Amino acid sequence: MIPILICVAILVFTMMYFVPGDTAQIVLGSSATPEQLEQYRELHGLNAPYISRLVSYLGSLLHGDFGTSYIYSTSVMSDLLTRFPRTFIIAIGTVIIGVVVGVPFGIWAAIKQDSIADRLILIISLVGASMPSFWLGLMLVILFALKLGWLPPFGIGGAQYYILPIIANGVGGFASNARLARSSMLEVIRSDYSNNRQEQRVYTERKVILN
Repeated sequence: MIPILICVAILVFTMMYFVPGDTAQIVLGSSATPEQLEQYRELHGLNAPYISRLVSYLGSLLHGDFGTSYIYSTSVMSDLLTRFPRTFIIAIGTVIIGVVVGVPFGIWAAIKQDSIADRLILIISLVGASMPSFWLGLMLVILFALKLGWLPPFGIGGAQYYILPIIANGVGGFASNARLARSSMLEVIRSDYSNNRQEQRVYTERKVILN
């Protein structure tokens, strides 16, 4: 896991390093003087060569220093910690939809095999698995926020602000877990049925022989 994170960090840093544009100009704006731009570059080590900046970047990451946000001019780590509780709530809601709801529905579909409920759950699972979460989220915002006005399209607040993100992220997990639970349950049911048939056949043969 750690080597993968290091490779991703190197890849992202390399892409940002070689992308066209001046970081100082982007942060300070077009009204900044050449002296201000040069001072900013020296302060943040933007004039250093690639290897030097990469080593410094990786060292800062290992010490938990993610740098300063170019947009808000605040510590990236503090911003992450501020937003973590909301992300955690969305993650928990996603797991609930995917596991706590998806697995029982999959088991129920297996028990009611070939019924209307089974076919309906299968259709929902197939459709849910085929929709990317970002596209589904956009459609949910358009329908329930912009068209119907039932839920807020964005922002931070009460429970109503978490409904759309949780649904958008949870549908994919619901679809995969429901299908997996259904197929696993069907295997168990067929295995039990086969064993029962085998036991019944052996019992019948023994009864015929004894008689």
